[in-house]
Amino acid sequence: TLTAVAFGFTPDTTTKYRIMDTYGSVNGAGGIVTLATAPIAGGTGYAVGDLLAISTGVGGQARVVAVSGGVVTAVSLVNGGTSGYTAATTYATTNIIGTGTGCTLSVTTITAVGSTTVFYDNTKNWTVNKWAGKRIVFTSSATTQRSEYTIVSNTANSITTAVGLAPDITSTYTILSVSTRSTGISLKWIYGNTEIANRGNNIISLRGGNTNTIDRYNIVTDSWNQSMFFSPQSEIFTTGTMTCYDGVNTVYIHKDATGRILALDVNTLTVDGSLQLTDLHSTATIGNTMELIKTTDGLTFLYIMQHTGTKMWRALIF
Repeated sequence: TLTAVAFGFTPDTTTKYRIMDTYGSVNGAGGIVTLATAPIAGGTGYAVGDLLAISTGVGGQARVVAVSGGVVTAVSLVNGGTSGYTAATTYATTNIIGTGTGCTLSVTTITAVGSTTVFYDNTKNWTVNKWAGKRIVFTSSATTQRSEYTIVSNTANSITTAVGLAPDITSTYTILSVSTRSTGISLKWIYGNTEIANRGNNIISLRGGNTNTIDRYNIVTDSWNQSMFFSPQSEIFTTGTMTCYDGVNTVYIHKDATGRILALDVNTLTVDGSLQLTDLHSTATIGNTMELIKTTDGLTFLYIMQHTGTKMWRALIF
């Protein structure tokens, strides 16, 4: 179950939700990266499996992995903590599990705030590479404010980007919720739909890249509805996909180089087959060569140019 201050509506069995962790502060200085396996002092009364809190810093923990007569001979790092440690320094320990006394440990390396390609947020525990390909914006600090980069990869508590400006301890960031785009992408402003409350509010975006996903950007709230639900959601879109908007309620989608054209109703979010070209495309190309043209006598035609060819088709829309 989820408990919120107020949803503003009552969810039902059709309600979909997404929980996102897309912001934070650079919080990386002084977490433990590596710990010397052999303790400085082994103490007495320890057993294999004892869990030790590493003092002075915040959150560091070590596990006893070998003892000799109750004296610790080897440890492993369990949790590097978030801050307060320095390298080449001896730290006392206290027991989380166990009853031994006197074991002291040596921190060998610690995390930095970041560099021109990597920064740390030791408050996080992300899935590896869950943010890869998305965009990150540093929203404050003297050195990085409004800098935006593509995320190359991430670990549980760090993000790697292309070379940019190094953050400092005042830096905050946001990971942009909109996912990366690829071949077959398009943007259509829905300016004339008959649903008055939403007229002109939304931009429809095919994500492309062999996905079956359409996202919707709300201009009024400055927010993305990722993976907007529409039905049926069975087609994938990539190179050769083209779109055009009729200025009212329909976005026409040409599927890759198949000659198959779909009609997306922007109010009901339903997809229907619209038409099939009478001839074949050649090799699919990137670009939009499909448009609706209205004649002086009020007829509307859908014009489509052939991929890697010289043909053009038109169909009457009614």
